[in-house]
Amino acid sequence: MPPGEFDIIDRYFHRPVRGRDDVVVGIGDDGAVLRVPDGHTVVTAAATLSAPAWTEREGDGARLGHDVMTMALKPLLAAGARPAWATLALTLPEADEQWLAAFSDGLFAAAEPHSVVLVGGDTTRGPFTVTVVGHGLIARDGETSR
Repeated sequence: MPPGEFDIIDRYFHRPVRGRDDVVVGIGDDGAVLRVPDGHTVVTAAATLSAPAWTEREGDGARLGHDVMTMALKPLLAAGARPAWATLALTLPEADEQWLAAFSDGLFAAAEPHSVVLVGGDTTRGPFTVTVVGHGLIARDGETSR
């Protein structure tokens, strides 16, 4: 029997939050509650990959995970924001656990150097699509948050 949505979240996407006190309610369901430091504004950027990206990358889960997270974080960095959190919307035709393990490893490999925490999202069944929304912090005076 293939794993359900919450089993997938627990096995592949729930990782400990280290060094962050700004996640009030994190991963476990569709949303999150985040604490924004005084004097800062949240900046967001989204990246989506669909079936053509899957084909182009030959279904390589680790590469897909790394690529989509990197694509979501690049605009934040370009805007001078400090990446902080990400949400993930993942639609798969079936729950392939080997692919999910590789995908989550690639996703977190791109997130961890920036101390980005996955805080929520949605997992559904259907044609392959993955969207990561990166969320970062920027000081209201325009200087990068530290």
